[in-house]
Amino acid sequence: MTKEELKAIITPYLDEEAVEIAIDDDLTEAGLDSIAFMSITAELREQNIMVTFMDLAEEATLEAWLHKISEKVTVQ
Repeated sequence: MTKEELKAIITPYLDEEAVEIAIDDDLTEAGLDSIAFMSITAELREQNIMVTFMDLAEEATLEAWLHKISEKVTVQ
């Protein structure tokens, strides 16, 4: 998954003023809450990316998530 693809998934959950986020920005400060984390986890799992809520909550940055995603992709 690319940074742009991940941003497209999370953008609907961000605060309106936080649409431009850097790779190392804290996504909770940009408006993501636990409900958003669960929804994003579900969206990623639908794409065979077997992340967990805790994977995302552990370090909420695009950079950390991209790393976790690269480890969790399953091939069908």
